[in-house]
Amino acid sequence: MRVVASPEDPIFRRRWCVYVDEIAMTRSYQGQGIGRRLMERADQWAVEQGVNEVWLDVWEANEGAITFYERLGYETVRRRMSRGVDAGS
Repeated sequence: MRVVASPEDPIFRRRWCVYVDEIAMTRSYQGQGIGRRLMERADQWAVEQGVNEVWLDVWEANEGAITFYERLGYETVRRRMSRGVDAGS
């Protein structure tokens, strides 16, 4: 986790958030509440840092993770898209 700021932009006001880089759980530990407790700790740490938002990225195809985060109250607010290009090797 780290505290990050949204980019400087003339249209949007700068926002500070706690960004959760990644959490992962092997299947044998899934469903035991560990991920929920980790995310609760992220919320607590955000409050301790004086920040009122937690951001994260999740792969579009990771339906289990998306469902998990939605159950915790997370909403999709942005979509990042990419496209491969031929570097002409």
